[in-house]
Amino acid sequence: MRLSELYARAKTLPLHVLVLKALAMFFRLVRRRIALIRDVLLPTLKDGLPAGSVGRLAILHQYFFLPTNLPLKERAKFKSLAEKALEHKFDLLGSGWVQVSHGMKCNGIEGVVFPPKLGPEDGTHNRLVKRLNWANRAPARRIRSLISNGYEPIDWHLDFKSGFRWSENSYWTSVPYGHLLGVDIKVPWELARCHHLVWLGLEYSNSRDAKLFAEFRDQILDFVAANPPKFGVNWRCPMDVAIRAANWLYAFDVFRSAGATFDSKFIEVLIASLHSHGEFIRHNLERGPDFRGNHYLADIAGLVFISSYLDGPKADEWLKFSAVSLFEELEYQFFEEGTNFEGSTAYHRLSSEMFIYPALLLLLLPDKKKSIITPLISARFGEAESDLWLGVWPTFVIDRLKGMASFVKDITCPDGNIVQIGDCDNGRFLKVSVSIGDELDERHLDHTHLAELIDFILNYNGAAVSTFQPNSSEIAILGATFEKNSIKTCVHTSAPSRLAKIPHINLLEKLPPLQREYRFSGVPTGDLVFSPYPQFGVYIWRASGFFLSVRCGEIGQKGRGGHDHNDQLSVELWIDSKPVIRDPGTCIYTPFPDLRNSYRSVESHFVPRIRSAGETGDLSRGLFFISRPVHGACSRADTEYFLGSYNKDGNRIFREIRLERSSIIILDYCNCALTNLDVSIKAVGVAYSRGYGYRD
Repeated sequence: MRLSELYARAKTLPLHVLVLKALAMFFRLVRRRIALIRDVLLPTLKDGLPAGSVGRLAILHQYFFLPTNLPLKERAKFKSLAEKALEHKFDLLGSGWVQVSHGMKCNGIEGVVFPPKLGPEDGTHNRLVKRLNWANRAPARRIRSLISNGYEPIDWHLDFKSGFRWSENSYWTSVPYGHLLGVDIKVPWELARCHHLVWLGLEYSNSRDAKLFAEFRDQILDFVAANPPKFGVNWRCPMDVAIRAANWLYAFDVFRSAGATFDSKFIEVLIASLHSHGEFIRHNLERGPDFRGNHYLADIAGLVFISSYLDGPKADEWLKFSAVSLFEELEYQFFEEGTNFEGSTAYHRLSSEMFIYPALLLLLLPDKKKSIITPLISARFGEAESDLWLGVWPTFVIDRLKGMASFVKDITCPDGNIVQIGDCDNGRFLKVSVSIGDELDERHLDHTHLAELIDFILNYNGAAVSTFQPNSSEIAILGATFEKNSIKTCVHTSAPSRLAKIPHINLLEKLPPLQREYRFSGVPTGDLVFSPYPQFGVYIWRASGFFLSVRCGEIGQKGRGGHDHNDQLSVELWIDSKPVIRDPGTCIYTPFPDLRNSYRSVESHFVPRIRSAGETGDLSRGLFFISRPVHGACSRADTEYFLGSYNKDGNRIFREIRLERSSIIILDYCNCALTNLDVSIKAVGVAYSRGYGYRD
């Protein structure tokens, strides 16, 4: 957060709260200064296990297993994706496929391009070691000696869109971001999450090509040697540290299940690095006294993964903490209806994945590890151990999962992509299921795999994977894993009705004067399905080729609005499988603040608003904060009617929607003059963004 944003936020706080926060910040800075001195003088990078450590410390459990054959329709896809990973080509955050190497020249973004700081000759192992702080050079040199001859190192510290490169020597708390126009710290973060490693494993399971196995091993060794713990851009955010560890471990399981055998030196480096990842996450959890969100959930998910695979006293402590915390965050960050509290349909998938996969791991734990956590879960949630679902999950989890899946289905438009409400940053926890177009372009808004995954989790009857045809490799692997562990689920999956939670109050006689009216023809009749989600704040009507959603409710993150837009009463409308009114998406975060805010703006959404009032919520207090936001209130919603409103500066603005036999009518009311709205998104000021980094 920039100083100007901190100052603006500070002015809104009561004096006693401001003093407490200032004191906490002071002591935090002192502790970090002491840690910095220690970490500069002593190596943070470990090239193996401590001397004398044997037995439990050296174990990496295995949890996920491959079926005999992966779905035939997916093999060509993963072959192509694995070939890209072998060539060190990555398509991240709208970059297009780019080969990432040291000394490369980048294309730039929006006219911003930084010249290379390094030449190709600086990408040798010896020169890369010399770029590290002195204390970490010796272990890095030993790790690089394990890498295969001919391997070309990846530049993990580069924003390969703008060309800006962060120093390997920067202490993690001093790594800047949002400081230069066009520079996107999310690019190296996204690459360092290592989602692509599982693609190498899936293709290896089909081809048994040794170069895929070597590439997986070399990339991890390369990353570990180039990124000493607590130094460089890829330790700046604990969330990304956690996601990286989970992806390493899942991909490691895929290779092992396919028959790959790893040498002991690599295993030692991997385990030592996982210990460093776990230590870092545990001591730098992303939560504050008054807020925690998807970053903290990611931290917990990463700790569950690391502590499940490792053994030893520290792993046991991490497992106790993270297992209970995981279910606490499900209860805190997901509403009873199953939707996520971030206020974003895209973040619903990310947060759902960050709960589901670690929760699955807890079901797969060996009995010795389960015995560590089940008494704690039982005590925390007030359920007898015998009542926990499959001996581990609190029973409320099932209804949350049902709601998660129902929401994904209901927010899916006729083109198979979700409606974009709030931010979209293409975020994933694992990319075992990935929707790919003809040109290997990822369809970031296709979330159907999540609903399929949850439906499978809740309906597996113990059948051998060979007896049915899974839709995806993700489900095939989970089926083989359940089969190996003799897990059967089969719960009733119909989601509870939410209609009773919607008030039905006729306020027509109380409405102020009508200001705007819009009519559209072509509304289907007969099979129209109404799906309200009042806790999230969206109301949805669907039929074949038809989709209508209205955003109306509280803003996300319990009023913080970090991933919300000024979109109360906004509409998305599809008729005959074509978009008529569309939310434009997100496009970008910190590289271009003005562009970021233009996509958050009320001007970019089909919203009724007062001509002279400006933004419905103040966007000037930070790129991930909305000050003085408006909250939508639904007065009535059913299969044929919607009435909602919000209050702005003492004026109440209403939007009424009538779904009639052959048309849809949108009526806006206010006692002040409203701006003109155009139903074409092209006239609303920003280009449609189909994911982070895209502008169509």
